Amino acid sequence: MERLVNRQQILEVNGAINRYMQNKNDMNFDRIFNEIREYNLDPARFIMHACSNTTARVVEGLLDLVRKNAAMEAEREGVNVEAAAKRAVTAAANMTTNDGYGETPLVATLQNPDTQQIEEIVRVLVEHGANPNLETDDRENFFHAIYEDEMNSDDLPGRMAMLQRIRDFLNEKQFNSPRNYQRFRPQAAAAAVQQAAAAPIGGKKKKKKTAKKGKKGKKGKKTVKRKKSKKHRK
Repeated sequence: MERLVNRQQILEVNGAINRYMQNKNDMNFDRIFNEIREYNLDPARFIMHACSNTTARVVEGLLDLVRKNAAMEAEREGVNVEAAAKRAVTAAANMTTNDGYGETPLVATLQNPDTQQIEEIVRVLVEHGANPNLETDDRENFFHAIYEDEMNSDDLPGRMAMLQRIRDFLNEKQFNSPRNYQRFRPQAAAAAVQQAAAAPIGGKKKKKKTAKKGKKGKKGKKTVKRKKSKKHRK
């Protein structure tokens, strides 16, 4: 019976999250967390759903609630509050599903239908301790997921650019992409473009010089004709 009640409460919280997506206002946003507190549920269990379906604001709110709950528990137990809160948030940002796929919140984020939110959620997760190099049962790491997403994106320019911006952001954070999951085709294309762009530089300069000589020659010819025509009139 208790499990059934707990399941119903989880469905109600997920419903509150979906209502927020239909109408993103502060009242619907607060309703999500009020129901989690009322039912005394673990906010971390909603991270996956939030990453794959909602906004960075919801994800950040859930992680903040994880931090507050862990801090209160640590204070009751008389242990280091700051350390306990940080561990709890990091664990939530790196949790894996129990459905056999072993996906992390970062991987779940790639399923989000809002491309802009994908980038923002990834930033929130990484800032809260998510590790893209974390290996799981089904995927080696988040870079592997990005690589697979690129291979399955049919080279859509917007999608490819978004995924590359995420990779650049992770590299800036010192999470270097393993060589196996780098984008070889775009790198090769970029190298070809640079090589092609380097060649015409000298050619353009030569064309400019030739054009200048040609203009001078034409002007000279016109001047000679004018002088002849004046003599003819006299």
